[in-house]
Amino acid sequence: MHKLLDLLHEAIAKKIPQKSFILLSALCTPITDDEIVQIFQSPLKNEQIRLFVDWATSSISNCHKFWSNLGQVEDGIQVRFLQEVRREYNHQSFVYDEFIRYAFDYLNNSTPSSEIVNEFVHLLGLMKDTTSSEFIELFKLIKQTGYNLQQTTRGVLTSEQLNHLADLNLIESESMEDTSEVGVSLDVTGKLDTYLEVKRKLWVYQITRDFNKLQLYEDAGSFLRHFKVCVPNQENGEVAQLLISSFPLNVEGFHLFNVENFISTRVPPMLEELGVVIDQLEVSSNVKRLLVSKAEPDLKRLQDLLNTDPEFISFEESGLINFISELSRKGSQKKVSETILEHMREFVRTKQLEKLNRLLLALMNNIEMVNIIMFHTNLSLLHILIDYIDFETFAIGSEDDFQDVYSYCGVGVLSIILILEVFHIDLSKIDLNSYAVGFVNNFYYRLGDNLTNNTPLEKDDDDLTIIGNYNNLVTEWINALFDDSNDGLSDELMKSLGIKQIYKLMPIIYKQAIMATKLGKINMGILSNGLDYLSQLFLLPVTTCLVKWMARDNKDSGLYKQVISELMKPNVDQDSNPMSRIILNICGNDVLRVVNDNKIKQFIHYKDVEKTIENNINVWERVKFSSSFDQFDLLLKNKRETILYMIQESYTFQETKDENSKLFINLLISVSILDSIENIDDLEYWKRELNKTSELQSKSNNEDKTFSCILDYHYSSIFNDDVDKSMDDMDNNDGKDDIEMKVPASEELKTVQRQLILQDSLLSHFKAIKDKTNHANLFYKTVRVLTDKILEELDTWN
Repeated sequence: MHKLLDLLHEAIAKKIPQKSFILLSALCTPITDDEIVQIFQSPLKNEQIRLFVDWATSSISNCHKFWSNLGQVEDGIQVRFLQEVRREYNHQSFVYDEFIRYAFDYLNNSTPSSEIVNEFVHLLGLMKDTTSSEFIELFKLIKQTGYNLQQTTRGVLTSEQLNHLADLNLIESESMEDTSEVGVSLDVTGKLDTYLEVKRKLWVYQITRDFNKLQLYEDAGSFLRHFKVCVPNQENGEVAQLLISSFPLNVEGFHLFNVENFISTRVPPMLEELGVVIDQLEVSSNVKRLLVSKAEPDLKRLQDLLNTDPEFISFEESGLINFISELSRKGSQKKVSETILEHMREFVRTKQLEKLNRLLLALMNNIEMVNIIMFHTNLSLLHILIDYIDFETFAIGSEDDFQDVYSYCGVGVLSIILILEVFHIDLSKIDLNSYAVGFVNNFYYRLGDNLTNNTPLEKDDDDLTIIGNYNNLVTEWINALFDDSNDGLSDELMKSLGIKQIYKLMPIIYKQAIMATKLGKINMGILSNGLDYLSQLFLLPVTTCLVKWMARDNKDSGLYKQVISELMKPNVDQDSNPMSRIILNICGNDVLRVVNDNKIKQFIHYKDVEKTIENNINVWERVKFSSSFDQFDLLLKNKRETILYMIQESYTFQETKDENSKLFINLLISVSILDSIENIDDLEYWKRELNKTSELQSKSNNEDKTFSCILDYHYSSIFNDDVDKSMDDMDNNDGKDDIEMKVPASEELKTVQRQLILQDSLLSHFKAIKDKTNHANLFYKTVRVLTDKILEELDTWN
């Protein structure tokens, strides 16, 4: 049985819904007070805190354990959980009773923190019974702490609650004229310089982390026009100085490379347009180093190497890897990028697969060169690769070595996965008629988690034939891979399936073999014999799927550590093999979550860095009051929480009129707009959406949410979509046959990715909350004010 804390960790990885989490919690070991305190003190994410509070308010016993232990932890931790209780407060009597007991105990036995007392006031403002003796006594205790009830209860308590406190002389009564609703302006008047400084730094931050935005502002003039909006009425010299100081040099991974490359390649023409030379500016030595001009590349040599005939010069002899490595340090990056992409398209079109394979091996061995290409051409490289894998059949001719042909497919698939992993591109929510996208989703991300061995209750003869054929095929492959009495994995068996089918079948077989070993059905020796086959280069895509699954499913499993170590060992020991560096850059960060291996660390180009927040510091207060406002990552990676905090901060501001709050609210509005809009179509879309009247009705109440076991969920369905979109079929069609002309997946992908970006943007999260906020909601007026402010900003958006 799991502990509740373990379940909280699994809930995020497996995206367990709230109701399911509460049901599963009943299966956990009996929950002790010590475990509750341990949960409070753990570095939980916001979603985990939300689930824990949902659990705490789901029953009387859970609620008692929550409140009776909350007072044992530090004030900052108590504030985090009180804020979540306030956000999710459901007016259940047992929650009220337990909260009242906790509040009395805290005020009577502690030196009260103003932050905690502030949360008490907000929670009491949500209570229905404002005449109870507990309600009155709590406010008397709060006043005794020195807390300013007169100022801080305005806008928090209802007029009825305020009048009741005034009758008890806990606050002074105010006339209707004093308490009438006044429109609160969110215009930034004071601290304008600070606001503009943070806004321009945020804008540069967002551009340099997004390859699409890098293309939108590629032109120096276009970039400067937008930048000057944040530096009004300044001479060009001052604009240049502020530009140099706006780059986030504290970021990591590909984002840091983009920042440095932007300074290196795009700042010089901007300085030239401003009529400023670098010696006139105060520049750090690191930035000055980036502005040194680079030598021009030998494009003729590049073209010659790319077109080298593989029959006469081997890949190692060609020196392509070393040349590409040197190329990443040269100038004219855009010309180089376009030259490489043009050759890729030509090799795909003319089926020069060996030349393409060489180019990909050289490219994927130099992450910086891949980064440069994406910096200048967005996701073009990824789109070419997806269409290549989708449309190429990788058929084996009578004179072909099947391992060579299969390895061409393997390198193409690995190149796609490497780009997704290294540059944090998520395709998990995309469903397209594409082999490449489907493989990534169903096997790399999920490894058949959506499939089952169970057969449908209702099945016809055709279904039984399909299932029988699949089972026979699996049995044949299992015997070949794991049964010592057989001849092993023969060439004939390998050629009996296409390589695309093999990449679907083998991960499932190996996953089941690892699970069988874990359950004691087979021993480690048998599993190891089967794992040896995965050392073959063309089967490395199968290795990536297995490593991803084990790293995701890791429960400190000794077996997983052993299997991952065996799979990685040939790659760590063969640095000279170009495939090794590719596989380590794909799997390295996942491997290090399970196995601590310093050898692997040295091969990973961009290492993942886990950023943690101290337990006793509220995330948003840290962002707001940091000495320099540069915590943009926290804002953009916690989008729902960012919007909720903006609403709460705006609600508080309507009473406090605090200039810090006003500044912060305006910054969050700027963040939201910049995150959600790339072009005029996006602008018009959000104007329409935010002007719509909220419809508080469920659109899915009548949907059938029952799960039925059909053949589409059986393992045999993995081959259902294996219809090659070969270009030959289209080229050879003379118009007589009715062949469906399929749109390349890359074109569909561009559209779908843009839609997903809009759906996960900050304005989308704001609209979702706005649509659920009615007149009875505490934040109704606040959301209305924010909506008007955002629409006002959209009207003046440049």
